[in-house]
Amino acid sequence: MNGIKVGRISRKIEAALSIDLGSDIFLYVSDEMLRRMAKKRPERYLLDIEELSKMVSKPDYVQYETGKKREISFVREYWTKESLFKKGIAVFSFAERWELTYFAGLTFAKEKEMAEKGRVVKIE
Repeated sequence: MNGIKVGRISRKIEAALSIDLGSDIFLYVSDEMLRRMAKKRPERYLLDIEELSKMVSKPDYVQYETGKKREISFVREYWTKESLFKKGIAVFSFAERWELTYFAGLTFAKEKEMAEKGRVVKIE
């Protein structure tokens, strides 16, 4: 398995979600996802990786799902240089390891989907 490690699920996040993931706590972006990111935004994808790393190390909100797939979502709120308030979301799924499956701005539809899935926890 290749790709890059972008962070880990911290003990603080595990405690906030009332879970214990043991040793499977590192978060990765696969080579395939890196290629897709680079193709979609070639001039910016390295900055996106940096932002992703910040998002998982200091999220504002998290959600953990154990339905069909084990998923953990990280949401971060921020102000852009143009003074616009934005929210970003990164979703990681677990198969053999935690890998990024979704990374984008948080839309109203995605926010509604998260609310319907269950508890979203604010990280203090």
